Amino acid sequence: MRQDFFAVLKQIVEGNARNNPTAPQSLSELLLRDVLTRGIDADQINFQNVLNNTRAYVEVVYHESFSSDLMQFTGQQLIQFSRRAIEWNPENMNPDSILITCAVVVHHNKALGRDILSSIDTILRALLSRLNVGTEGLSRLLQATSSLHKKTSNDTGVTNVVLHSLLEILSDGLRLKARVLPSTLKSMIEVVMTTDTPGGFSQIISRPSFLGLVEPAIHFIQNHPWQDGEKDFAASLAAARLVLQASTQDPNIMNRLSEYGTEARLATSTETALIDLNYAYIAIKLWILLAFKVTESSCVAKDFQTWAVWNELWPPFEGLIDQFELDPGGALYLTAGTLVLSSVAELFIFLRTLHTQIALDVSVHITTLNRLRQLGPGDTLNQKLTRALQYMLEPPPEMQFEMLVNQAAKDVVAAEKLRTLDTRILQDRKTLERHRREIRAIT
Repeated sequence: MRQDFFAVLKQIVEGNARNNPTAPQSLSELLLRDVLTRGIDADQINFQNVLNNTRAYVEVVYHESFSSDLMQFTGQQLIQFSRRAIEWNPENMNPDSILITCAVVVHHNKALGRDILSSIDTILRALLSRLNVGTEGLSRLLQATSSLHKKTSNDTGVTNVVLHSLLEILSDGLRLKARVLPSTLKSMIEVVMTTDTPGGFSQIISRPSFLGLVEPAIHFIQNHPWQDGEKDFAASLAAARLVLQASTQDPNIMNRLSEYGTEARLATSTETALIDLNYAYIAIKLWILLAFKVTESSCVAKDFQTWAVWNELWPPFEGLIDQFELDPGGALYLTAGTLVLSSVAELFIFLRTLHTQIALDVSVHITTLNRLRQLGPGDTLNQKLTRALQYMLEPPPEMQFEMLVNQAAKDVVAAEKLRTLDTRILQDRKTLERHRREIRAIT
């Protein structure tokens, strides 16, 4: 329904209240109770409209002077709405209206806010574990409930039950212990990262709580199985941004990130070498881009952050060059040498195109490229290395930041599709070999 409908309805119920001041229940309360009772029976096509109209009614018409009984009734009925909503396809259901309805009720009835908190906790857990939840509903709900609580004196605990539930679900979702959709993870991360100070800590949660999300975020980046390219990429990018923002206050975080990368590199097998190395190359680009984005308001902070990222992530990748120099005819070189050498050239070009301080270290990059040429690659790769060397000596072109981000995103999605295809081929190969062994055993 249109907003002007609810504006007119508000005038009607206010007029009715003036004409019937002694009525046991106002018309506005009767209407709310009626829609909360009967709205649950709506079919799938109309249920979303019921949610949206209920939100609009509470926002525009009736949200003040709730009784304790009405607060509890509203909470219980919205639980039923939530349980009904999670029965349907997440792509066809937007649950934000439920959360915003809760937020409006709490905001305008703070004295009785605790009467509905347990219901809100149940609603939040149900919606976050099944549906695509947006940032607006979560943000407004946290803002409304935060005023009902005070942080502990040492600022290490979370007393807001809604925030506590959100952090618990976010942590479990990032650790892949709970089923949370990528778009919902992205929304939760964006909400807890909300801050008035660029590069600073969130005003919603305490510093220890924020830093406690770093390990789960790194785990998600490393282990999340992609199914929907764009949504999975957006969630991974949000997790990476969380890690990078936390690293501005705790430098040891980047050391841990480097350790993760080293462990992954050592675990690389011949069968997955190409895919893993391609991911490593793309990951370095993305972290550099994130360092630019998170600290873009300060040139000094930007330079410091990009150097911090580069110094942690480049050495493991550079170590592969040393391995190729020691064994240029080995199995690893024959499998992945061309990809690594090409990626190094592309990486140096990327750094120069982005106008980073790292790119000013031209002599080091030229020395590295000349080392690669001595490894005896083919003509095609030699031409690429030669072009990269020429690029180091020319003024870098101007290129929009968003173009580089979009290209990196496309690289990630393409790499993930390749990984998925490779996994299927490997599984089919193993299945075929098992059938062959079974046939041999029978004959």
